Amino acid sequence: MIQGLSRRKTVYLILIALLLAVLVLQQFLGRSVQPKVAPIEADVSAMTIADGERNIELRKNGGEWLIGSENYPGDADKIENLAEKILNLQPLEQVSSSGYFRPYRLEEEEAIRVTVYSGSEELRSVLIGKAGTTGRQSYIRFPGEKEVILVADNLRRDFELSAGDLREKQLFTLDPASIRRIVLAKTGEEPGGFIRSDGGWTSDSGEAADADLLDQYVRNFSAFSAADFPEDAVDTGELIMQIILETDGGDISVEILTETEEGPYLARSSETPYIFSLAAFKANQLIKSPADFLRGDQ
Repeated sequence: MIQGLSRRKTVYLILIALLLAVLVLQQFLGRSVQPKVAPIEADVSAMTIADGERNIELRKNGGEWLIGSENYPGDADKIENLAEKILNLQPLEQVSSSGYFRPYRLEEEEAIRVTVYSGSEELRSVLIGKAGTTGRQSYIRFPGEKEVILVADNLRRDFELSAGDLREKQLFTLDPASIRRIVLAKTGEEPGGFIRSDGGWTSDSGEAADADLLDQYVRNFSAFSAADFPEDAVDTGELIMQIILETDGGDISVEILTETEEGPYLARSSETPYIFSLAAFKANQLIKSPADFLRGDQ
């Protein structure tokens, strides 16, 4: 009787042990794989962003970023921030190792391939697929590997851009106090100039000007930026406004042309060889007559 109970107890213990083993195994198999992607610290000198529609080549030259064979000036902060995202990926989990990439938009024809270089050395190349379900992650893979990895950050949104998006939009900066004279020439009207002195502003003809309005106007040029650089823009269109700033460091000119069919105004400046666009609200802040700044109490 005692031996029977002992055998029965032994069987129960064996069954319990097997059940625990199954539970542990299920937990282990169900656990997501945590991929390891080491951060890379290096001086980045070049980067390419390519997909089925574009191939953007970026390279650093003497501390400045240049875009493509045209050598367009690039936005250094934006470009270096993008390179940083690739060198410091934040993996969350491995979601597949089957080599089947279509559900994640990681096929060659759909993915965005980003490659970062230091000199002639390739630091990292990665293919970026679709964004995760929350919009705060994205799926990636490395060339030649089957694993699909979910990483933090919406890299698809970050890298789905054009060369124009990476161009340096800031054309010039200046201290408004350095402007000694400003000339406003609106098409169809007599041009007029204003001179700054210790007592404020006066017109070229000696009339008193509204100092507050002129100070507010010249502040538009403290950090003057383009809205965009339209790819097909040509140096045509009716000139509607010319502004000349005579500063301690030399003269700066801005010319505003007629509106484009899409809405923004085209413009040109002595500070860039490229035609650029200005948002309508910005252009309207600049298109002024000299009479707008003369005091009405004379």
